[in-house]
Amino acid sequence: MNSLHVFVLLVLTLGTVYGASHICDVVQMQTDYTEDRAKNFMTLTLAGWTLNKTMSGLNIYTTEQLYDRILSWQSMKNANDTPVVVFQKTKEVQMESCCAGWSGALCDQASCDPPCINGNCTSPNTCVCNNGFNGYSCDEDETENIMGDQYCYKYKTCSGEKLEGFLGVETSQDHVLQQRRRQLWSLG
Repeated sequence: MNSLHVFVLLVLTLGTVYGASHICDVVQMQTDYTEDRAKNFMTLTLAGWTLNKTMSGLNIYTTEQLYDRILSWQSMKNANDTPVVVFQKTKEVQMESCCAGWSGALCDQASCDPPCINGNCTSPNTCVCNNGFNGYSCDEDETENIMGDQYCYKYKTCSGEKLEGFLGVETSQDHVLQQRRRQLWSLG
């Protein structure tokens, strides 16, 4: 049998972290493909394989027509008289990969989304701002606000989202309270 391995689908973090590194055990779905004679359909199906109609060029047949063909192939005495078709089997494979929020060859590069504008990403979605900047992605210049006005946020901390209509705009707390009575004010 000729086998070809293709890795597909989603990588899920299981949570096992090795030491102080950011390498985790992950489960990945692996689909194996093999070519064999159509006469061996029943044997392979009982072993967990399924027929890949598209790769076998059999997608031109209706389901009923394909069943008739498979039955006729099963009754043939010589397997070489039946066409070569493609079968596939999907299984879970455990492997090591970078934990969520980490990348790089050594899994030592943190990822921030949105990226840090005036600072460094030190751990997943955590920016350490350069002097003079603050905000979730270090995009707010502290020196621009000399009147003491604050930005308006939806949540209680500066890591919240800015309210619509207030992006990049400084405004007084009284004005915001008039405009958005139920929203929270952050003094961050």
